[in-house]
Amino acid sequence: MVDDADQGVTTVIRGEDHLSNTPRQIHIQQALELPALEYAHLPLVLGENKKRLSKRDSVTSLDEYISRGYLQTSMINMLGRLGWSKGDKEIFYIDDLLKDFRIQEVQKAGAVFDLKKLDWINTNHLANLSLEDFIIQLNPYLDN
Repeated sequence: MVDDADQGVTTVIRGEDHLSNTPRQIHIQQALELPALEYAHLPLVLGENKKRLSKRDSVTSLDEYISRGYLQTSMINMLGRLGWSKGDKEIFYIDDLLKDFRIQEVQKAGAVFDLKKLDWINTNHLANLSLEDFIIQLNPYLDN
């Protein structure tokens, strides 16, 4: 909390599993006379089995997905779309998300992390790369 105040944090976005400890944190902030924060608690990300995504059950590290060949833009697209949609549009880039995403529009139920959907998104992002950008993305895998 003190770090948040020092860094000028105004909004805390975290999983709904932290909802129960929020009142205690607000009381501590008030006791320390720290600025009040806004809180947004999002539904948890679920695995394909509809259970909470766990390190024991699946890959949860962004670095691991990148090492497996998923583009950063694909991961941003996938994570931005978890529990949120913009009509029928499926492919997003960071500029699209910055323009269109509204946290108030995130669904209340947990979002399922669908690996087949990520594969589809990644295929689309790869197909949209210029030849030069494709080679840049490919080079780290050729060095290994």
